[in-house]
Amino acid sequence: MREVLHNTSYLNIKEINLLLRDYVMKFGYDEIVYTNFAQDLYEVRFDLARSRIMDVNIKKLNDDFFTSSGSQVDADGWMKVSDMRQILSDAKELTLTPCEINLILGLANHNEEGKINVEHFQGVFKTTVMKMFSIESRRRKAQLVQLGTFRQSQVNMPEYADLELFRVFREFDENDKGFLEPLEYI
Repeated sequence: MREVLHNTSYLNIKEINLLLRDYVMKFGYDEIVYTNFAQDLYEVRFDLARSRIMDVNIKKLNDDFFTSSGSQVDADGWMKVSDMRQILSDAKELTLTPCEINLILGLANHNEEGKINVEHFQGVFKTTVMKMFSIESRRRKAQLVQLGTFRQSQVNMPEYADLELFRVFREFDENDKGFLEPLEYI
């Protein structure tokens, strides 16, 4: 059961551990009762929200949060995306799901080697987490949906040319932090 829960993109580590702990304490075994799962997950998420773990801890994260983790940062200050993902997943201060972690990593400046500039990402990370994943921002989003203020018809989806999403770029411009010209389509 633990393996099934850890492979989902919608539960974070704290939620999984609390769910399993509750089931062991209630029933004496490490299995989920599916008929009660939605209610049990709601209670766990409510407890985590009430504790405001992430809201309090995100403000306390030092500027060396990523570099002090023991992961390798190259001389120019770049770290592998996979190392960043692991740091965010393992952080006791955060309650981000794998899906949320991937969303945040998508905002980072990646180079052609699949690495992220740590110094730049640190600022983007703190700002993004507070704007998108704090308890207050989640409450506000839920409120907008519930009141009908936020509707799918109000979301402007970007329009892409037929093959735009599959373009591979040739050269990464360090000054502009962007790619210069398309190489080919995959």
